[in-house]
Amino acid sequence: MLYQKAIITEAVIDIKMHAASQVDTASLDAFAENVRNILPHREKMFSQAVNVQFDAASDQIPKPDVSKRETGYRLFSDDRLDVVHITFSPQPGITISRLKPYSDWSSFSANARSLWKSFVENCKIDAIIRVGLRYVNQLEVPSTDSFQDYFLLYPSLPAGFPSQEMSSFFVQLQMPQHDLGSIAIINQARLPESAPGKTSFMLDFDIFRESNWPISEADAIWQLLNNFRERKNEMFEASLTDQARDLMVPIS
Repeated sequence: MLYQKAIITEAVIDIKMHAASQVDTASLDAFAENVRNILPHREKMFSQAVNVQFDAASDQIPKPDVSKRETGYRLFSDDRLDVVHITFSPQPGITISRLKPYSDWSSFSANARSLWKSFVENCKIDAIIRVGLRYVNQLEVPSTDSFQDYFLLYPSLPAGFPSQEMSSFFVQLQMPQHDLGSIAIINQARLPESAPGKTSFMLDFDIFRESNWPISEADAIWQLLNNFRERKNEMFEASLTDQARDLMVPIS
């Protein structure tokens, strides 16, 4: 179903890969230059490791050894709504995000595929090992209403509890999708009050598959991502009441 007021706050395509030879910063630099017209801003990304060695014969607190390692770049558009993370460590990968306002799957996936192709060419990728699609939604409702008015998916409390009121909650489901050979992770949470008299709820769908596809089978990856999107849509619609749909204004 299409809506006039989409509640998508972020859409993400994540692809992890394998390269025959080590991907380095020079390869990432070449990719970043190729897409500079749409993602002109660049920030380095780092990972930190903390090592602490204890001496049983000493009563002194050991000083931690902190090491920092560059892992890739974060690229983003002038308006910071299109964001791409590219990494060479611990494995090459590209994560493409679109923040709200989200337009449609056709344009988002086409843009992601173009970026991914450029990444593959510059980084000499020979295989794909993980593919994921994630949509984070946020629905704002009157604080006086019950979340059960808007969601069919929610935590259930035992009838014997002295109170059924929940000021906050976080629920995670991990569900195998056997027909897609994948796992779906659904996160739902009640967020802090977003505005006076308004409460927000997060509904987050993350579907992924780990395997090993040669780069020659890349077309199958994009068909799989499309299948993930269709499954996400099924789960999303099944999670909502008509009252929630009315807030988003269905397009007939």
